[in-house]
Amino acid sequence: MKSSVWKCDFKGCEEIAQWYRWWKGDLFKLCSKHEAYFARQHWGKHLDISELDEDDIRYLEEKDEGLEEKGFFEVLLTKLGDGTFRVKVIDRETDEKRSFVTDDIGRLLEIDTEFRKKGKLPVKPSIDDFVKRLRKEEEQ
Repeated sequence: MKSSVWKCDFKGCEEIAQWYRWWKGDLFKLCSKHEAYFARQHWGKHLDISELDEDDIRYLEEKDEGLEEKGFFEVLLTKLGDGTFRVKVIDRETDEKRSFVTDDIGRLLEIDTEFRKKGKLPVKPSIDDFVKRLRKEEEQ
């Protein structure tokens, strides 16, 4: 088993997870604050670290890897009537949104794919930097 420090699964929380809870068929890693919140709401079964088996640990590791593979940003395209596309970029962690209009989506999709491959960056770029990169590549 790989030992790692996990972050809380609660949306927008960057605290270190110390507690585990089964809820609606999913295993959550929670910080103390959100574990208390789940307990007050009577959501799921609290698990002690000693109750996690190798399958649970593997599940948590795969869950973390799955988030990394998705990338930091979600890119949505909407076709407009004049043949252009509205590009909407959403930050998966903070739900910040940015949008712009373009007529060359092929290049945008290539850039997004390249960025996901390089997505295992040590520092997450800001949404503004990502959108700037998309727009700059579009202009070239």
